[in-house]
Amino acid sequence: MTNTPTVNCGLQNGTNCTTCLENVMCYWCDESSVCSNTDFFGLVSTTCPVQDLFITQCVLNGLYSIIVIVAAVLLLVGVFLCICITCCICCCWCRKKKRYFTEDKEQLQMDKLQDYKHEQRMERELKREALRDKYAI
Repeated sequence: MTNTPTVNCGLQNGTNCTTCLENVMCYWCDESSVCSNTDFFGLVSTTCPVQDLFITQCVLNGLYSIIVIVAAVLLLVGVFLCICITCCICCCWCRKKKRYFTEDKEQLQMDKLQDYKHEQRMERELKREALRDKYAI
């Protein structure tokens, strides 16, 4: 047995939305001016049209509440997707830039190595020429 007090929202029938929704376990149907109980999870089982249903507040009816919630979720998903796409584009750009930098660095090393080899070849040629001249070959 639980000691949770049961709420009888039906006592608020015929009053107004604000009076009915003072208790969080109640919902208001504006079309029929009926205040009814929600279940334990706050779910509503009623024949009241969604546009006349008010839950936890009297400003936005059930239809607009649903629209606001859906719009907020879509906005969050859109922002998340934009962030993901931006990160992917930046990562690809950085990888490409890094690859070009590495290729440039490798090319510079290859050029230095070729220059060194060319200098060594020229020195060997000069030594050969000096030996040929010395021994008249």
